[in-house]
Amino acid sequence: MHGQYIGLVEGSTSGTVLVDIDKEGGFLRGSASFFPRNQNLPASCAHFPILQANRTLEFECPLFPLNRFGYELDEDELATQFPGVAHSETVRVFISFEDDEMHLRFLTDLHLEAKGVLTRRRADAPSQLKSLQGVHSWTEFTRLVEDIDHEGFLYRGQAEPFRLRTSFHRTHRKDLARYLSEDLTAIRKYISPNLDQSVDWESPDGNGALFNLLQHHGYPTPLLDWTRSAYVAAFFAFRHQSRSQTGRVRVFFFDYKTWSSELPQFPFVSRVHPHLSVLELGAASNNRVNPQHAVTTLTNLDDIENYIAWQEQQLNKQLLFAVDIDASERTRALRSLDKMNITAEHLFPGVLDSVCERLRNRSFLE
Repeated sequence: MHGQYIGLVEGSTSGTVLVDIDKEGGFLRGSASFFPRNQNLPASCAHFPILQANRTLEFECPLFPLNRFGYELDEDELATQFPGVAHSETVRVFISFEDDEMHLRFLTDLHLEAKGVLTRRRADAPSQLKSLQGVHSWTEFTRLVEDIDHEGFLYRGQAEPFRLRTSFHRTHRKDLARYLSEDLTAIRKYISPNLDQSVDWESPDGNGALFNLLQHHGYPTPLLDWTRSAYVAAFFAFRHQSRSQTGRVRVFFFDYKTWSSELPQFPFVSRVHPHLSVLELGAASNNRVNPQHAVTTLTNLDDIENYIAWQEQQLNKQLLFAVDIDASERTRALRSLDKMNITAEHLFPGVLDSVCERLRNRSFLE
């Protein structure tokens, strides 16, 4: 029952619904966002009450109007941005779960009704992205990299060919509205003395920079790390691999230039239309950004790979592909990267562990 559900609803109002549900013990918590097909109407959001985890649910909750950036609108803002539009104040929700489907129906206090079947995203399933054939050795990889237009691509290295997924979505949690209101507020209190006070951390750019800082110190965020360097990506793919391991590491190639020009980009993560947005967050309070040539994507989606594949079909363009390199190439790859000064010491400045890691790799690789 818990997870992320996305789908279309039809009725006296129609559009896309995104539902995020967390499970805690025998209870469910969650939120939903509705994006009407009619662009002259505001989006809406609802925060569910705490519910018992049953296969069928029925409840009533407040409904709030949103602008396209996910901000709640008060009465005056609603009248200004959507003249003549009345927005419902409450909604009654009827849900039943069947396998990976949510059968949803809702009725508002203004008698707007819609229903539909939403599908749970299964980002924990094996990746369906096929790797390039004929590129499995370090030499073949370096040849490919030399032929790529680096201005248009981002890269990401992974020790295994898992689906693309943010660290937040890899946890058991899915409700980003709750994450922003509870978790981010709490952790900001702990780390605020260490933050650059010249940065407006409440602004979209400042909020993104905070995500970036937390991400690089191991806290779950809705960010996915990328780099402008294919070789830096390869370092991260091989970094924790053992030479004796079988299988392959994966490096993703993402045509972000086309993606950013063809699709809307949002610096917001909750209560906005499903999206994957490329952000340039800068190096505020994070000295790893520049040496790693780091770029990040922000998303409210659990299954990024499926979303990119769907957009590729709409655009009739391939924007994401992968290269799987034999894990046995680790020694050759890391020695080659060391000559390029792509090492833990360089990518993680000021950390003694990274100096030790670099020297260990230099002296003890088999």
